[in-house]
Amino acid sequence: MISSKKFRFICVTAIIVALHVSSGCSLASDRLNVSVFPHLQKGERIIGFSATIISAPLVSLPKIPVGWDFNIVHSFLWKIELNAKIAVGAAAIGENELDDFTNFMVLGEKEENPKFDIQIDMTVTANFETSRIIHFSMHDVQLEAVKQEEKGGCP
Repeated sequence: MISSKKFRFICVTAIIVALHVSSGCSLASDRLNVSVFPHLQKGERIIGFSATIISAPLVSLPKIPVGWDFNIVHSFLWKIELNAKIAVGAAAIGENELDDFTNFMVLGEKEENPKFDIQIDMTVTANFETSRIIHFSMHDVQLEAVKQEEKGGCP
C-alpha cells in the first residue's frame, strides 16, 4: 500500500505532465523558423511583402515591425495568405534592418498532403513612386528547426 504522501506526489506529477502535454508543448523539431535574405539595391527599402504557405500552420510572427499593417487569411484548405505593408514611409525597412527577416515567421508541423510549400514576394522601392518585387520560392527560403529554448513556455 502506498502512503498518502506518495499518492499526492504521484497525482501532482500526473497533473503537471497532463498540463504540459495539453499546453501545446512539443518537440522543438516540429516548428520551423522562416528566414529570407533579400538583396537590396543601393537606396532601396522594403515596403511590403506577401507570403503563401501551404500545409503548415502559422504559429507566430515574432518580429512584426512597428508601423506595419498585417492581414492573415487562413483557409480550411491548408492555405495561409499573409500580406504586410508599411502604414507610413518611415516604417520602411532598409539595408541596416534586414535582420527583421531572419527568423521572422514560425511555422508549425508540416503536413504531407497537400505538399508543403512557401512562396514570399517582397516589395521594395528606392523612391516610393516605383517599386519592384523580389520573389522567394521554396528553395530560396531558409527553414530551420526552432530550438527548444526559443519556443517559450516549454522546458
